[in-house]
Amino acid sequence: MTGKRESCAGLEELINRRFASASSREEGRWSVWPSTAEEVSALFRAAGEFDCSVRFSSGPEGGAARGGCDGKPLIRVGLERMTSIRSLDEKSLTVDVQPGIGVRALDIYLGDSGYTTGFLPLPGFDPPLIDFVRRPDWSESSILYGRVDQCFVGAEGVLPGGGVFRIKPAPARAVGPDLLGLLVAGHGSLCAVTSLWVRFWRQPKSRKVVAASFPDEVEALRCALQVAVSGVRLAAGRIYAPAWAEQEGAGQAAAAAAVAVFVLEGEQALVDAWAPGAARAVEQCHGRLLEPQHHLATKFIRIPPGVASQAARTVTASCPWAAAARLHRETAARLGGELLATRASCFFHEGCQLAWTVREGAAADALRAAAEGARRLGGALVGGGGADDAGGKAGTDPADAMRKRLEELKARLDAHGILEAPA
Repeated sequence: MTGKRESCAGLEELINRRFASASSREEGRWSVWPSTAEEVSALFRAAGEFDCSVRFSSGPEGGAARGGCDGKPLIRVGLERMTSIRSLDEKSLTVDVQPGIGVRALDIYLGDSGYTTGFLPLPGFDPPLIDFVRRPDWSESSILYGRVDQCFVGAEGVLPGGGVFRIKPAPARAVGPDLLGLLVAGHGSLCAVTSLWVRFWRQPKSRKVVAASFPDEVEALRCALQVAVSGVRLAAGRIYAPAWAEQEGAGQAAAAAAVAVFVLEGEQALVDAWAPGAARAVEQCHGRLLEPQHHLATKFIRIPPGVASQAARTVTASCPWAAAARLHRETAARLGGELLATRASCFFHEGCQLAWTVREGAAADALRAAAEGARRLGGALVGGGGADDAGGKAGTDPADAMRKRLEELKARLDAHGILEAPA
């Protein structure tokens, strides 16, 4: 006990000295809000010196940068003060920001200068940037703006021992292991990310939305495939299942099994050239074009009122186009009356993303159904099984499996004395 008291006393002295106005304490736990990589480094070094655990209040619950609690003093690190925009490079179209900034706040800042991230977060949802880019099921990606979990081109962070690393933006032709993606995905366990270089875009000069109703989801998916591989650079694309079409005031789509939305952005000439191709794909797949004023004919994600008013959870999986219709049918049949809504999105050449929103009690079944089906058909589980709000946020962390594999690898390396520092 004497050693523990001395550890707590020494840690408290250090925190009071460096973080007097940005910390609090209760029962052997300290909450600290650093604002720079150097301050995070100091916390990690203190944790090593005084044998403490470090955990982050942002990100997956329980993600730790240095061990578990095990009765040790605990430092809980919050990112609420790490919300600065450090620099904006209009030549390379990248912005250097701290990880605690909200995704909407970043887009508003860029919008004042005529730029955009192209992010499409779920409605009513403004998470810290570091959580957002690590959770592809919290948003939609597109061919035009790229994948959300690949929007960063550089990072700064702190390793558990206190060393600060910086990975600066590199040319797209650069080769080698993706250490950047590994470290960002491992925020809270492998390291603490303290800054991200995020790619942004010039705001589009023109936008057009092509929306259509279909007799079933299979035809809608076939249409989405045709549009995705036709050369059209979609700014957003999604398919809504009956829950959206059935809501009051749906008009033309009231009897439709699915509604597809294709958003085209860019120079006026490009948008005008792409729109007829999308319309032809709709016609070939037995769809019917909807009026531009239709409530679903918008770039932004809509949530069915029935889902917003009750406890629900969303499970998301990615899959190749060849398996999308089958995965959708099998998962929907397995969930039966527990399924509230289905949404397909993230239309790329190789495949798409499917999301099933289910009643609270059916989350485990939905997770199993989606995981088993996606694995069998060449896809992968993206996220799901956590508590939702109206935006359908899911609670599992797709980096968990990666962390487990890395921990197993490290244990094997340590057991054989590999990568040990020289004496």
